Amino acid sequence: PLDRPELAGWYELGVVPGQLGPAVIAGHVQGRDAAGAPVPGVFARLAELTPGAEVVVHRRAGDPLLWRVV
Repeated sequence: PLDRPELAGWYELGVVPGQLGPAVIAGHVQGRDAAGAPVPGVFARLAELTPGAEVVVHRRAGDPLLWRVV
């Protein structure tokens, strides 16, 4: 939701977290705080990723998962 822009979610029809294959994660680049002011979202720095960069996903339960950007 826009009021929780720091959160991301898995696309349920994609691979299960931890399986091989392309993963789709949905999240916001920008959201709004309780007063309506813009705040950075979980993907605010997405444009800074380059091939070879590592992305660590911390799940609510389980070990962190690591991906490499291609």
